[in-house]
Amino acid sequence: IDEVATRRAAGESWATIARALDYKPANLRQIYIRRTDSGALDRARRRSRRASRKRRLRIRALITAAKDVPCVDCGTRLPPECMDLDHVRGGKVFAVGHPETGHRYRTIGELVVELAKCETRCPNCHRLRHYRERFAAVSTRQTKLAV
Repeated sequence: IDEVATRRAAGESWATIARALDYKPANLRQIYIRRTDSGALDRARRRSRRASRKRRLRIRALITAAKDVPCVDCGTRLPPECMDLDHVRGGKVFAVGHPETGHRYRTIGELVVELAKCETRCPNCHRLRHYRERFAAVSTRQTKLAV
C-alpha cells in the first residue's frame, strides 16, 4: 500500500501501477481505497445506488407514459399498469414490460427505440389480436378440409 501511495503521489495511473504489481486496475483501486479511506467506498456505493435508482425511475416513467393512453382498438382507458405494449412494427428485440428479460440491461436509447415499435392495447384486445393471428391460419385450413 505504501508503494501504491508513493506511485500515485508521483502521478502514475492506476493501470500502470496495477501492471507493475500484477493486479487488475479496478481491484487495486478498491484495495487502496479500503485501506486508506474507508468513507470513499461508501460514498461511491451511495453514488452508484442513486444513479441506479434515477435510471430505474426514468425507465419506469418512459414505460408508464407509453401505457398511459387509450387502447388503439377499443378506446378503453385503463391504469397504465393494466395496459399492454404490443410489438407491431419491426422485430422484437426484447420484452419492454419485463425487467428480468427486457429493459433491465438495456440503455435508455434502446428502450425508446423498442417503445416506438409498440402500440398500447388493453389486455382483452391484445389477447384477441394474438389469438386471431395464431389461429386464423388453422381455422381457414380446417374450413377448406371440411368443404
